[in-house]
Amino acid sequence: MYFKRLSASQRWLLFSLIPLVMLLCYTVLVINGNLDILTVHQEQWLLQRPITRFDCVVYQWRNLGEAPASLVLLLIICGVCWLLKYPLRVMLVLLLLLGVGLAVEYTGKQYIDQPVPSAFDEGMNSLSCPQIWRVSHLKLIPLSLGAWWVAPAAPPFRVAEAQAAATASFSLDASNNEDYYAYTGYPSGHSYRWMLIGLVALWLIWRHVRRRFLRRLLMLVFLALAFAGGFGQFYIGAHLFTDMLGGYMLGAFLACCAIAALRAGEKSNRWVKQGATRAGTSPGPDCDLTVLSIDVNSDTLLPEKL
Repeated sequence: MYFKRLSASQRWLLFSLIPLVMLLCYTVLVINGNLDILTVHQEQWLLQRPITRFDCVVYQWRNLGEAPASLVLLLIICGVCWLLKYPLRVMLVLLLLLGVGLAVEYTGKQYIDQPVPSAFDEGMNSLSCPQIWRVSHLKLIPLSLGAWWVAPAAPPFRVAEAQAAATASFSLDASNNEDYYAYTGYPSGHSYRWMLIGLVALWLIWRHVRRRFLRRLLMLVFLALAFAGGFGQFYIGAHLFTDMLGGYMLGAFLACCAIAALRAGEKSNRWVKQGATRAGTSPGPDCDLTVLSIDVNSDTLLPEKL
């Protein structure tokens, strides 16, 4: 009963505690080293994938997830919110949440490290298109648009390095005198920024786009982008799997807080659907027209008589 008395924005804030608690518990596991062995074996599994020219396309796409590009994308979302008559404080909250994420990312990368075998270094670098320096600046534009065929093939020795790292044996046991380095990449900034922007855009589309097919299509696109941005960094070896998951949880928490702010500042319903009438005619006395409106305290559609 208490949950039903909460407003929609309060429910979103309460819901945001789920990814926050998951992030805190997951961070404790990362700090204590409980996931080190699993992470090493998972990275070896990644090194077994084929090294293709498409890796250079994914490497170029990483620029869209950098902090300056994410700020531009979020400002575009703020502009859309302004057109939708959201108050200015909502846009300030969105920018503040991006800053909070940057602060968490910086703190995590300063104080949280994970042991990675040194032999992985060259193997992981082979996944991130090291031959891209041979691509001219003019060809970088079509490469960023997905033209993988303009990228040069990976050198054979890079493929051999990746295969050697994929088949090597590691135990993460200090008594074996294995060479490791402290990797500091937790949480992934690309993962949290894409998750934040993608989920906020997805919610705005669900809330305001009228056409059902277009709404579902755009929601699917932004849901895919929310996960693909972080996965791309993992795919090219720029981040560990633990970094990606931590970024997803951080981004989901910030997105829930952003949606709570949007819901609190909303002044109108998503859309109103009226009963169909013929052009130039008025409804008769027996015609039953209804509208679908959204309850101010929930995200559900309620039928109302006209």
